[in-house]
Amino acid sequence: MNGNSRLELRHEVLIHAPKERIFRALTDPGEITAWWSLPGLYTVTEAEIDLREGGVYRLSGTSANSGRFLLTGKYLVVEPPQRLKYTWIPDWSEDARDSIVEFHLESVGDATRVVISHTGFLSAAACEEHRGGWPAVVGALGEHVKRQPLCVT
Repeated sequence: MNGNSRLELRHEVLIHAPKERIFRALTDPGEITAWWSLPGLYTVTEAEIDLREGGVYRLSGTSANSGRFLLTGKYLVVEPPQRLKYTWIPDWSEDARDSIVEFHLESVGDATRVVISHTGFLSAAACEEHRGGWPAVVGALGEHVKRQPLCVT
């Protein structure tokens, strides 16, 4: 990774669902396409997941700004249900290519503390471009697991 480690994002939120449920929503293709969207901005319509260390993922969909988009990467750490780490290679942001996303899930009573970090941006502009995205994404994740606490795909 060639990114600047000082250019990083961190977001933390408490979601009222077990960490097993949240981990599944983060890693199941059918669930990802059900929740990973920001109305008016973008929608993930296809997800392919090879959930193992060294496995790859591919998310694609539509964007209000640029039409189709593609996000790919490789899983670096897969530790169900508490940790997920992967490379982030978006086709819309050259300076975010090969950055690293990591989710830590920690049980807090009947809820889960979700900590997401995104590191390795090549420019401050790319870091800022993603700053508002992660809180919205994690918010959509929380709403999804509230609506479908025992989702079966």
